[in-house]
This record gives sequence, structure tokens and C-alpha cells, in this order.
Amino acid sequence: MTAAIHPARSARLSMHDYHRRTKHHLDGYAKGPDTLDWDDQPDPFRDYGQHPCVQLPLTESGVRFANLAAGRPVPSAPLGRDSLGALLSCALAISSWKQQGAARWPVRCNPSSGNLHPTEAYLALPDRAELPAGLYHYRPQDHQLGRRCRYPAALADALFGELPRDGFLLGLSSVPWREAWKYGERAWRYCQLDLGHALGSIRYAAALLGWRVTGLAHLADAEVAALLGLDRTAEFEADEPEYPELLCLVSPVDTPPAAAYVLPQDLAIRLKALSWYGKANRLSTRHHYRWPLIDEAVRSAEKPRTALIIDPATPLPAPTPYRCDLPAPILIRRRRSAQAYDGGAALDKDDFFRLLDHALPRPGLPPWAERPARASLHLVLFVHRVAGLPKGVYVLPRRPDIASELQIAMRDAFQWQPVPECPDHLPLFHLVGADARRSAARLACQQAIAGDGAFSLAMLSEFERGLAIGPWGYRTLMREAGLLGQALYLGAEACDLQGTGIGCFFDDALHDLFGLQDQRYQVLYQFTVGKAVHDGRIRQQRPYPQLVD
Repeated sequence: MTAAIHPARSARLSMHDYHRRTKHHLDGYAKGPDTLDWDDQPDPFRDYGQHPCVQLPLTESGVRFANLAAGRPVPSAPLGRDSLGALLSCALAISSWKQQGAARWPVRCNPSSGNLHPTEAYLALPDRAELPAGLYHYRPQDHQLGRRCRYPAALADALFGELPRDGFLLGLSSVPWREAWKYGERAWRYCQLDLGHALGSIRYAAALLGWRVTGLAHLADAEVAALLGLDRTAEFEADEPEYPELLCLVSPVDTPPAAAYVLPQDLAIRLKALSWYGKANRLSTRHHYRWPLIDEAVRSAEKPRTALIIDPATPLPAPTPYRCDLPAPILIRRRRSAQAYDGGAALDKDDFFRLLDHALPRPGLPPWAERPARASLHLVLFVHRVAGLPKGVYVLPRRPDIASELQIAMRDAFQWQPVPECPDHLPLFHLVGADARRSAARLACQQAIAGDGAFSLAMLSEFERGLAIGPWGYRTLMREAGLLGQALYLGAEACDLQGTGIGCFFDDALHDLFGLQDQRYQVLYQFTVGKAVHDGRIRQQRPYPQLVD
């Protein structure tokens, strides 16, 4: 039996209340800092100080992104230092340094709200040359693995003995303070979105190596915390807790899947008996603001061990291939969040359909799982400049059986006209013809990018249904939104455009626009795609000049 990672209390915050309390409104924003203490901005890199580190190489793959996104088979690479270097360099590593004047900052392969990066990654590895069996923390600042503890042979056998050949475990965690420093109470939403982006980024990178990434969502948070060393609270700053999010099994696609994997029952006891290296660095010195609502939300959404659920996949034909001929690593590393768009650039409608097609979950195609959960988010689109399509508002139900339910929930005046040029399996409906550029920008916290792109969209969740499994269902919904955002980011690049995730929007004003009257459906994330206008004052530099690449 595993212990809870938070002390028990009598009252718990419902996810309905957290979501409601962190909404932005036209007449006021969710509670956040009055000013930003730039001198106390959190360190973007976790460092455990004195502990053994292994340098990873930067290796390249010649796999074309179009083939990767279409699921073309790739020979499985053996597990080792080279393959782990290739995985992490396209998943979570620094992709570039930017510099403007004296200011210099890194951007990473995985996007993050405000480039603040609350997500940390850990690898539990079997014994390999140059990598003794143990738990490792990934250090994107220098592309190294820092060893937190070494596994004795008996524990390594208990952890990995039943895994497929070359299988290992990859854990993700969140440090909410990194986001809360800027975004206050709403920050935990962004931590969950970032987690989905990171998972999607890992799945694209793993596919380059012929590996699959299976989320072990049936495990309890307390189990994951023990494996990742996050229950060792004395080694973390009290004001900067790090919380477990998800454990994944990474294994070659040519081996049997092991989605039902469970951790040894006595794992926590055996891990406490080991010697651990290092202590987590302090990220900020002052902590002028504190956000107890976030800690309460984390505690309330703590996940217990649950039954393994495998949803039946909706049969779909293969997606329409992207026309992009770039190698996947080049496209992945050039991904950026656009800060401004060319308000006159248009998107070809066939590329628009391609983007939407790849947003449908298909088994084994990145960023989706081998057996993806059924889609719980659906797209409402503001089409501004898609050549061959009328301007206006559209909807894409990402699951066929939900279309009639959405139609009943939305405004009676919407037309629900099928778009005739669409592929038959892509249920895109035209709701109303209009120039929605000003409305889209206004509803996205007055951000011009929502109106200047070729299109923008809102991800509409089956909110009540998603929370029916338990409060941790909120995390699952937000994670799906981040996964979907990652597919849109890389799809936009494949169409020679750029994407931008939008976490700031006026929640209920969007619901009013669609005619939604209750909490059955809630917008969780927005996204926009267009032709980026680049700031010539910003220079880009190689991510790891000390390494040969």
C-alpha cells in the first residue's frame, strides 16, 4: 500500500471550483501577481548539485517529418547512450538560444507557457554500458543525465525484468512555482497543458527511434513520486514543491506492449534504503507571492491507483500526408511560438484539412498512444484566411458520436453545414459566415495573434464527462489539450507556417459566443496558426556549442 503524497484533510477543493476561480473575465482577470519581480524569476533549470552525470551525444535522424507523422515504420534503435541522446535532443532539449542586446534566453523543443518550463523529466534505466541501472534526471541545460540513485541488481530485476526488450521508464513532474511566479492561480492549468506538450514532444522523438511511449495512467501519484524521488521532501525547497504527473513505459514498437505494467509493491521501502545523490536547487530567493489555491488543487486532484482502461479506437483511414520534405529533427527544433503574424498571409485549404486530419487521434501515430483514449476535446475554429473556404466559425467534432450533442448544446442559429470539400472522415461543419478577426482577438485577452493568423481555434472539452472519473480527470483533459496543441505546432511547421498556444482567454465570454449554458462543455485552450513576423533584433545561436553537432 502506498502513502498519500499530501497530508489528509477533511475538505477538498473540487476541480469545478478551481476551474471557476481561475477564469479570466472581460471585466477582470484571474488572481495573479500585481507586479513581476524580474530579479526573482525562477531558475528554468533543475540542478541537483553534486551527483554523477553522463554526457549525452547529439545525434541526427534522416527520417522525414511527413513520414514520421504518417506512421511510416522506423527500425527500433537499441537502448543506450546514443539513442537516449537522440530521444531527448528532439524531445525536451534546448533547441536554440536567443539574444537581444544583453538579454539571452533558451527555447526548447517542447513549448511552455511564458517559456517558464515547469515540467521535469526522469528516466529509470536498466543496466547499460556507461549507464548503470538507476534513476536519472534529465538536464536540458547541458544535455546530460544526472544520476539520483543507483539500483542494486535485485531492484533492477524487479523493475525491468518483465518489461519488453530495451524497455525503460520515463517520468514527468511539475514545479508549479515556475508558472505561478508570472500567472498566479491560473498557473496550474498551464502546468497541465505543458505536460501534454512535453508528452507529445517525447512521442514524436521516440517515433524517430522506432519506440512507443505508453502512459501508465493507472498508477497512483504516490507510486510515481516514490520512483522519481519526489517524496524525499527534505531534498526540495518547501516553497517550491515538485509533484508527480505521469509515468510512461518506453519500448521498441516491434515488442509486445505492456500497458498493464505495475511497480513493485514494496518499491517505496526499497528506494528509501538506497543512497541518493544531490539536493534540488532553490529556484527563487524571495517568493513575494504565494498561491495556496494551487497546492490545494494539486492535493485535491491527487490520483490513486485505478483500473486500466482501454477505450476502443474510432476506425479512421490514414491521415493525408504532409507535403513537407524536411527531416523531422530540423522541423522539430525550428518550432517556435510566434509572437506576431502577417495579417495578410493565407493558408491553402488542403493544408488546412491536413492539419485538422492529423488532429484526430490514431493508434500509434504521434503524438497519440498505441491505444489512445477516446477524444474528449473538440475544435471550434475561427477561419480568417483559408483560401477556398468562407470566413466564419466552424466546428470539428473529434469523435463522430458527439456531433449531435454539440449541436443541441450550441446556439440554435448555427447552420451546421458540412464542408463539401473535406475528406469524408473529417466532420467539419460551417456554423456561421462572418469576419471574426476582431472577436477572436478580443476573446483571446485582446491578443492580436488570434485575429492576424490564418485561423484560430478553441478546444472545447467534455468537461463534466471528463471529471466523472474523479478529480484527476481534470489533469487528463488538460493533458489532451496539450497533446493536441503539439500536433498543431508541428503540423503548422510542416505547412511552412507557425503556431502559438494561447492560454489567456475570456472563458465564459467564449462560452456565451457558442451559446453554452452550463459546465458540460468548457474551453480549456486556444491555438492560432499563421505566418510569423520575425523580429530582426533577435539573434539565434546554437543550443549546445560545446557539443559536436
